[in-house]
Formats: sequence, C-alpha cells, structure tokens
Amino acid sequence: IAAHADTFGTGANAFDIEFVHIGNPDNPDDTGGDPDPAGKVEYVYRMGKFEISEGMISRANSQSAAEGSPLSITYFSFGAGENRPAAYISWYEAARFTNWLNETKGYSPAYKFDGSDSELWQPGDSGYNADNPIRNSKSRYFLPSVDEWYKAAYYNPIDENYYNYPTGSNSTPDGIEYDGDNAFDAVFHNG
Repeated sequence: IAAHADTFGTGANAFDIEFVHIGNPDNPDDTGGDPDPAGKVEYVYRMGKFEISEGMISRANSQSAAEGSPLSITYFSFGAGENRPAAYISWYEAARFTNWLNETKGYSPAYKFDGSDSELWQPGDSGYNADNPIRNSKSRYFLPSVDEWYKAAYYNPIDENYYNYPTGSNSTPDGIEYDGDNAFDAVFHNG
C-alpha cells in the first residue's frame, strides 16, 4: 500500500510523517487472537507507517517554543540518533503531540485537556462522539485504538484473514544471526 507523507513544522523544524491508508471498513473481528475479539473497524483511516522519531519530537518542541506555546515533550534517548523511535513517552505526551499535529494544520485537537489532566468531550462540544468521547471526531490525527492498531498490524483485506504476526504470515519471523544465537531469533543488527 502506498504511503503518503504530511509535513509539519516550518524551516529547520519541518518534518514529514508517512501514513498508510487502511481500508476495508466493516471488516470482521479476529476471534482467535489476543485480545479476543479485536480488529473490527467500521471506517477507513490512516496509520503512521513508522514510529514517531526523536527528531520529530525535537522539531515539534522547537517549533512550538518558537511560536510561544512550548510543547515540552520529553523522551528517553538511547543515543541512537534523531531517526530512531522516541522512547518512554507517556500517553499524555503522545496525546499533546497529536493535538499539536492537528492544531498546526488547522484541525480540531483530538484530546481535551484541563491543565495537565485529560477530559472527555461533552455533548455540547464540537466534534463530540458518544461512541468515543475520548477522541474528537473532527480531528485528523489521533492515537490509534486497540482495534485500529490490531487491524493495521494483523489483517489482510485480500483474503479477509488475520495473521499471527504483523509480517503478513503465521510463520514465526526469522531474526538476524549473531554469535551465540543458534535459533536466529534476534531482531537487532550486530555491528
């Protein structure tokens, strides 16, 4: 499936996030996985192709500070570089980052905050959805639900089947060979 990138920030703070189209609305639930059931999504959506990187968070922090409304999202860096996934980000920080993505593009924030605590959207709020009062229905960017993530990772719309692994297979993925790992189940690059 082709990915499409959206650009956020400006100048030295600009970065792209690639999104993949997830179609096949009203797909069935997977009733043989964990959790059970999971994966049924009634609508079309987009899912980020890669994790949010340290560089993206850093640029969003810089951009928001330059605009006078500091985002101040902290992450743990393993020193692997700006293109590596940002680690140890709380749900609240991820939600604030997601709101920033929406607001910089002119969309409604996905999540409602009162100071540092999140709140539910209320019936009088624009974008309120009784089926999901946590997430504003008028936002374009949001954190995926369990079902949205599960479907994107395990569902194959061609054969309408769920796979055991997000590689599109029921076979255990083969890892990378390294000294002392005779099962070849390591998933990192050694050297």
